[in-house]
Amino acid sequence: MQWMYNMKIGAKLLVSFIIIALITGIVGAVGYVNVQKLEDSNIILYEKMTLPIAAVGQISTSYQEMQVIVRDMIVTNDPASILSHADQVGVRNQEIDEAAAAFQETLIDPEMQAIFEEFVVSRKSLATELEKVKALALENKDAEAFVLLADEGSYGKAASVEMAAINKLVPMKLEEAQVFEELDVTTASTAKNTMIIVTLISFAVAIAFGLILRSLISKPLQQATQMSKEMNMGHFTMRLKMKRKDEIGEMAEAMDSFSDAIQNVVIGTMNQLASGDVSANIEPRDDQDELAPAIKSTIETIRTLIDEATMLALAAIQGQWETRGDAGKFRGGYKEIVEGVNATLDT
Repeated sequence: MQWMYNMKIGAKLLVSFIIIALITGIVGAVGYVNVQKLEDSNIILYEKMTLPIAAVGQISTSYQEMQVIVRDMIVTNDPASILSHADQVGVRNQEIDEAAAAFQETLIDPEMQAIFEEFVVSRKSLATELEKVKALALENKDAEAFVLLADEGSYGKAASVEMAAINKLVPMKLEEAQVFEELDVTTASTAKNTMIIVTLISFAVAIAFGLILRSLISKPLQQATQMSKEMNMGHFTMRLKMKRKDEIGEMAEAMDSFSDAIQNVVIGTMNQLASGDVSANIEPRDDQDELAPAIKSTIETIRTLIDEATMLALAAIQGQWETRGDAGKFRGGYKEIVEGVNATLDT
């Protein structure tokens, strides 16, 4: 934790912005991933479930139309008309084949794949039987052709197998679509819950980091402000004692050092002067030091005044009444003191 205290304020702010950016990025990334999952699931639901149902519907429609055309082909006696109907049957078969190929690409479930294989086999059987019916129709052997179309006829049985396969595929695909729809709902619910959890965690982390940053910056500044107020009131006993190496730590160290200097140099020296001790020797810290020179000048002035007073006292004791103090060495009140003593000696 100490490394955070030692980090410069600019670095602290930069790190905080980076963390907030990372949190925002995480929330965005989670949201993107969840949206992508839903998008992929919806694509599967549409391409693998909805479109195949339409394909099966096309197969069923073309199959029913083909059955009607086959019956019309048997009923008519005109060879050209029979061939025309046969061509129409071919068109419907082509439609069924195309729809079946599209449907096959969407198969996922193995069970449905097995049913589709049954459908493919039944298609081949029905195609064989259709050629038999077509041949009978061209020979106008309608009765024999209808025997094949009957439920017990070979064409009828093959058609029943194909229709049964078609009827199985539709509900199976609907059931599969329902499963995916439920999966979509679950995925959406999971995505929503995940986003809520991640957002709450991110919010908590951001708040916690804000409180930590406040503790690292605001609280120490409040302490420094309080110390400044104490110093302004002439109270120099308070110390910050912050063991940190950032700008606040440097400021706290400077304020503590300043208070030490005020107590030891200024106040200590003033107390010495008040008690008559002028032995203090104050030296300026640098060329711009304004405090030490002023104190040094005060001490030297008092020393000179004491020297003058001592000199006059010794002269008086020795009867040298003509001796006078040098008032020109002083200014203000100090000068008045020397001039006053000189005036006393003059009388």
